[in-house]
Amino acid sequence: MYIANDGVVIQNIVIDTVTHGDNLIEIYNNATLKNVTVKNGEKAGIYVNNDKATTITVNFENITTANNGWKAGIGLVAQKAGGKVIANFTGKNNFGEEVGVYSDSKATVGEYIGTYLGTVEVTGLGDAVEHLVNKKDNWK
Repeated sequence: MYIANDGVVIQNIVIDTVTHGDNLIEIYNNATLKNVTVKNGEKAGIYVNNDKATTITVNFENITTANNGWKAGIGLVAQKAGGKVIANFTGKNNFGEEVGVYSDSKATVGEYIGTYLGTVEVTGLGDAVEHLVNKKDNWK
């Protein structure tokens, strides 16, 4: 599912085992996801990619991820300088992968190689952050 329009709301949906070789849901603009389950995808379950020098906000409520490739439930990326992704989590969120939510801020090695110059802000997941060798922020 590719979300490029502003203000899209996706709710009460399960996406399971899509075999196109990519993320199950990709978001490129302001959006809200409520009661969404993504599982068995080839890459991350949900991927938020701000590829502009703007701010986008994605609200997540009652999200479930499980068994997605890259061992990641949700990825958050702001590619350009001046770009920002704000991810707000509320409700009960369940992540069934090794990494529930990751930020690719300025990653230089690992699965998601690139030079991401923007910033990522996450609310609602607490302080469970790991800083791994590949410079990703990971929320378990």
